[in-house]
Amino acid sequence: GAEDMIRKVEAVQNRFNKPVFFTETGFRNSEYAWMTSFEKNDTRRTINNNSQVRAYHAVLKASRGKEWLHGIYIWKWPSYLDYGKNQRHDLYTPNNKPAEQVVKEWYGKAW
Repeated sequence: GAEDMIRKVEAVQNRFNKPVFFTETGFRNSEYAWMTSFEKNDTRRTINNNSQVRAYHAVLKASRGKEWLHGIYIWKWPSYLDYGKNQRHDLYTPNNKPAEQVVKEWYGKAW
């Protein structure tokens, strides 16, 4: 699914020849995180950290090497790092969750 999304964005980018920034890329640590990325925090779901890991990995892997992509903003990664400390909450932040390592790994690679 992530590769299909990247192909669609790339088609638009090729048409207009403008740089692209993903301003809100985020997934909750809940079941099927890639299917419910639009839900509000007040909708509770079953916790599934692996689902969040898989979703971030898929998007970052599909985005690698795309010269037209000038940045990805991770939603929701606030400046106060205690946010997301409780992994029992199915919040969007990867901070203090297994998905944080995925983001760290991919951001540490040459793009």
